[in-house]
Amino acid sequence: TPLIIKYVGKEDYGIYRVFVDYFSYYHLLEVGLYSSFLVVLNEKLSKGDRKKTEEVLAVTQSLYFRLIKIGLVVFILGSPLVIYFTRNSETEFVKVFGSFLILSLCFITYFFKVHLGFLEASNQNYKVAIGNIIQNVVFTSIAFVLGYLNTGLVGLCFGFSISQIVSFLFYWYQAKNEIKEIEIHKDQFDEINKEVNKLRKANFIVHLTGKFSLYSDTIIISTIMSPIAVTSYFISSRVISIAATLPSVISNSSWAALGEIYHQGDQAKFNHYVIFISRIILLLSIILLLPLHFISHSFVSLWVEEGLYVSNAFISVVVFNFIVQGVMNFWGWCLSTTHHLDRAIKMQYIGLGTNLLFSIFFTYSYGEIGPILGTLIANCFVNIPWLLYLMHDIYKIKFLLVVKAVSLPLIFTLFILGMTYHMNFLISENWSAFIFYSFFVYLICLICVIVLLMNKKDRHFFLERIKWLRK
Repeated sequence: TPLIIKYVGKEDYGIYRVFVDYFSYYHLLEVGLYSSFLVVLNEKLSKGDRKKTEEVLAVTQSLYFRLIKIGLVVFILGSPLVIYFTRNSETEFVKVFGSFLILSLCFITYFFKVHLGFLEASNQNYKVAIGNIIQNVVFTSIAFVLGYLNTGLVGLCFGFSISQIVSFLFYWYQAKNEIKEIEIHKDQFDEINKEVNKLRKANFIVHLTGKFSLYSDTIIISTIMSPIAVTSYFISSRVISIAATLPSVISNSSWAALGEIYHQGDQAKFNHYVIFISRIILLLSIILLLPLHFISHSFVSLWVEEGLYVSNAFISVVVFNFIVQGVMNFWGWCLSTTHHLDRAIKMQYIGLGTNLLFSIFFTYSYGEIGPILGTLIANCFVNIPWLLYLMHDIYKIKFLLVVKAVSLPLIFTLFILGMTYHMNFLISENWSAFIFYSFFVYLICLICVIVLLMNKKDRHFFLERIKWLRK
């Protein structure tokens, strides 16, 4: 990334980040298809119904083929908006518009979307993780080479598109033997389509509001401030967002199994694991993310340049947001896999409105920290309380049990962040010093979590996972 920014420039890189986030909205054209497909497919797989599984895959594949044409038309019609979002940049209009059009290549991935879905629904998330690594490696390689050749924004968009296609080709290769071309009669198509459509409305609304909350940050910053400010925002929070993907592996690898337990009617076992996994995700998030509060300034200074570091307060809020987001995402998967996602629609509307309103206000007032403050307020005063209510109302999970499981880790996190966000942390002069400093910080955090936050059951869980990894 430092070399890519060096070759393409801060402004072009900021515009590229706006493009990627804006392009994510085009996936809303699925109207909740993918998430609904995952839930239905997981249910068929858990019942061992091979025939119905093949029918679900075939019908969904057909629906995605139809979406490609629609997606391309809407993409072209909506593309002029990028000119407005990047109006504060000095980059030429033709270059901005032409570069964005390159992202239309990403619609090729719709041919292989069911292959990704099969891997996720069948608990083969490690293959999905490998695909993500392939995507990152391919993008970095192409962006670096084309950046060196002075292609700028065009090279970034081309690299992103090719990396997406290559990763989905990997998913196709991994699942191609499981997805067979079968003849679907109209009555079979209508039956499967009806089953998937029952869940699409709720999934669409939840994903619509979720994407606006998640991908609006860079657009707000670019529109109110500049694309260069987007680069600072992205670089300062990048290492935290990468680290946050590790706890999400637990969520991604457990929702399918939890869905199977729920559909088998074992409510007590389901409730037990929801609470336990929520606590494990929270503890792992603290171990991985809290130390970044102390070392991010050094990392950004060595990785790129100190001028792209926003502030310690910015990092504190980002760390806390990602820590609680991991548990919230897990609860969302629980609602989805048990067919109760429609209960979260009102929460999503109110949370989105709160997030956008405060994000815009705080961005005008305080700059890059604005959008993450909006997210913080929406999470603390809307999303978390509402999700706690839903977990009790739907699954009869006692509120006090959830509080008992997560309160101490959250209090510990808030105490550390609140007491230290204004401090001037040590800035490492070189990578050797940074590695030593990081090791020391992570070691202290790990000891604190083990001694102060973990109980006997937690320690046993992590010890067993370490033994499994060593094998």
